[in-house]
Amino acid sequence: MGQQILEQQACAHNNDYTNLEAVYRRVTGSELVCAPYESVRHPVSNLTLSASFVIPAWNARDTLEQCLVAIEQSSFNRKYPKQLEVVVVDDGSSDGTWELLQRLQLNVRFKAVQQKHYSRAYTQNTGIALAEGDVIISCDADMILTLSLKKGSKFSHP
Repeated sequence: MGQQILEQQACAHNNDYTNLEAVYRRVTGSELVCAPYESVRHPVSNLTLSASFVIPAWNARDTLEQCLVAIEQSSFNRKYPKQLEVVVVDDGSSDGTWELLQRLQLNVRFKAVQQKHYSRAYTQNTGIALAEGDVIISCDADMILTLSLKKGSKFSHP
């Protein structure tokens, strides 16, 4: 994917969460900033938020596949496969990370993009620009998700 296309997608996204905050206020009767955990007391069956895992990867061939398979096998992906996506940005790896990403066949909505080596922060921002989920979950390429992703993200680090 060209740099110009990445920049266009980044510009198309913004950080305006006004609509999400309005839904939170309507459902909980509270302000998100004042009572961020109030939503657990108000189950919302018709609220269908999606989530994007953003994974910056630089020379991560040895750990990335296990990380991605764990996300693919998570209870959240099994229960809500249309509401989860994974975005991996290869930050100019030289160890075969990109080749690994090209050959993987995962049962999860998946995007992979390669860029020249910049920095972890730049790579993370590229992934966020490409992500389509309502919620962004940052995940390092060497983090392994436990099978249960029902009540929040639980990670173990090898």
